[in-house]
Amino acid sequence: MPGITNPAEEYFKNGLWVWNGSTWVKCTELWGAPAVLFDAVEDLTATAGTNNLNGAVVPTGEIWEVTHIAAWDATTAPGEVWLRVNHDASYYTLERELTLGVDVTLSFTGSIWLDAGDYVMARFASCTLNDDIYLHTFGRKLKTG
Repeated sequence: MPGITNPAEEYFKNGLWVWNGSTWVKCTELWGAPAVLFDAVEDLTATAGTNNLNGAVVPTGEIWEVTHIAAWDATTAPGEVWLRVNHDASYYTLERELTLGVDVTLSFTGSIWLDAGDYVMARFASCTLNDDIYLHTFGRKLKTG
């Protein structure tokens, strides 16, 4: 029988082979070398009321492991602040604080995996005009394939 069960076949030679759903293909790397993820977004002229800061969108061919998210308003004490992930056009809240002080960071620490099209978002309620608001995201980027 030809295929992965026969040690004489090339599937057992020189590298890792994976099933792609229809045939065995050579896979030189399961994951590409990881790269550092650091995404910084700011708005130094926030509007009065609710403001959203959207992080970078995960590109096709990568997945990101987000390990830390930080958001803060350096100018005034905002109302509610949310740290969210957008996955498949739905928002998932990771952290929420009802009363956050001036220049006090709301943070998430953990492990969230994002795939193509996903992004991190911070939502600030009750900003005053021209507040300085920030969103920082840390983790690692991995190539897929």
